[in-house]
Order: sequence, then C-alpha cells, then structure tokens
Amino acid sequence: MKLPEALIRLLSWERRRAGRPRFLILLALSLLIPELSACTRPVREFSETIEGRLEEGDTTLDQGERYDAFEFEAAPGQRLIAECESEAFDPVLHLLDARDRPLAYNDDLRFGTTTARLNELLEEGGIYRIVIRAHEPPGEGAYRLRVQLRSER
Repeated sequence: MKLPEALIRLLSWERRRAGRPRFLILLALSLLIPELSACTRPVREFSETIEGRLEEGDTTLDQGERYDAFEFEAAPGQRLIAECESEAFDPVLHLLDARDRPLAYNDDLRFGTTTARLNELLEEGGIYRIVIRAHEPPGEGAYRLRVQLRSER
C-alpha cells in the first residue's frame, strides 16, 4: 500500500523541522491507522453449513422465485466451494461480486441430481454474495448450504 501524498509531504516537512513537536505526524498516523488495518485485515478460511428456508415473505426475483443471499469476504486467490441441497425444491446457486455482477451459476451438479454446486477460484479479494433460489417459481422449503472458503496460494 502506498502512503497518501499528503502524508508523505507532511513527513518530509516534519523532518526538515527537526527538534519540533511531532504531534502532527501522530495525528496523521492516527487518522490513517484505521485504513491501514482494514487493508491488512486477514480474511479467514471457513467451512460452514447453513440450514435455511425459502418461504412466503422472502424477497423475490422478477419471475417470482424466492431467494436468500449470503455475503462473505474473500482474499485474492481463495477458493469458494458452495453446495446446496433441498428435498423441497430444485436449488440454483449464483455467485455475485460486490456490485451484484454475476460471476458463476450452477443449477445441477450432474445429470440426475438437483444438487447445485459452485467451485470457483476468486482472483480478486473483496465482498461476494451467494444467492440461492429455486429453479421453478415460487419454490419454497428447507435447504442445506455448505460453504467452504480456503486459500489456494
């Protein structure tokens, strides 16, 4: 991470004023530290199972499909594996970036099954969203979502 230009100028100005109070540097660093810690915050690996339910009252898409969405943060180079099963409906998984742009989609893992699975290498770090919906509207009932995020690098 590069230091902001204003801080670089402040540091060089303070060096020229050797022996004078250094509170300006401390003030500038105190304002910068939250930004630095946010940039260096480690993104953890995790493996979780979520028991959810699509039901009346859930948000719907244009075609009337109910959906649930789960947000997570990933570091560059982490792999996402998400798998969704339901006995009540045929689940579909979507992976979206922070701007809700579609990155991946899966309806059926393989012929003859209704399990949906995503296995994606996330090249960029940031916030992502997994969306679960039913293949056919309205789609409701219980589902099990297994999500794993692990480092590849």
